[in-house]
Amino acid sequence: NVQAAMDLNKAVQEGQNAYNAKDYAKAIPNLKTIAEAKPEPNPQLLQSVLYQLGFAQYFQLQEQDAAATFETLLAKFPQTKDAPELHYMLGKLLVKQEGKIDQAIKHIEEAARNPEYTDDARFMAAEAYIQKDDTDKASELLKSAMKAKSSGPTMLRAAIQLIDLFIGKEKFKEAIEIMQRLTQSSSYPDVIVAINYRLLQIGDRQLQAKSYSDALKSYSMLRPRNQVIDIQTARLEQMRESIDAMKKAIDQNAKLPISKLPKNADEKLRIMEAMLANNEKVMGELKGVADYDASLQYRIARCFFNMERYW
Repeated sequence: NVQAAMDLNKAVQEGQNAYNAKDYAKAIPNLKTIAEAKPEPNPQLLQSVLYQLGFAQYFQLQEQDAAATFETLLAKFPQTKDAPELHYMLGKLLVKQEGKIDQAIKHIEEAARNPEYTDDARFMAAEAYIQKDDTDKASELLKSAMKAKSSGPTMLRAAIQLIDLFIGKEKFKEAIEIMQRLTQSSSYPDVIVAINYRLLQIGDRQLQAKSYSDALKSYSMLRPRNQVIDIQTARLEQMRESIDAMKKAIDQNAKLPISKLPKNADEKLRIMEAMLANNEKVMGELKGVADYDASLQYRIARCFFNMERYW
């Protein structure tokens, strides 16, 4: 018993030290040892360990394990102050798992009750409804959110998914309506290339279907190459500054006895870094397409020619 207690104390110390150092691969086996200990450690320690274990698994991309850990934590401690965050994470994780969309939506709706998660949960719910092929419900959620000036990575991801779904169903009017709403969003620079590409897709389909007037309208909404590059360049600089500021805040916060940052600060930083990397890749690809404007003008000319507007 003495040896077992010593082993458990060692696991506690090593697991939490590794977690705080973001060495999640090392933290996981130690935290699992504590979580699976018999008899269970005291409730306060067990709650803390399950929370850290779930996020360590999440950061190591062990998403099914993370979901199972968060479910265990909520089942054992339903009144925990972390409940909104746990419901949010479960919604985020379960929505990716086959056959668990309805379960995910329940967690998302629960998370949305907390103002800190309302916006992100709304967009996550839209993604879930998209997977259920309920475009009406997803569209309703996104439109109301964009009308309320909501923005951010979760909204953008859900909006692009919905646009793609509409395009796949040849509901071009609905797809263009969402894109027009996005152009009025503060996050528009983050998706300007994605929107341009999808407008081109729609225009090409309309051109192929000999709907020349509609194709011309779609092509006319595209931004020219230099304008896209200028907007993207400015946005990339803003993103780098925001990431540097977030890193600095996280480093300073780590030295404080009580955190002054939201619990999902690390997660938001990861999302920001992923978006930066993606936008930098897109910028590189765009700069490599020298005939971008020429190919667009050719398409527009084909529309005019087929409409017998030869001049």
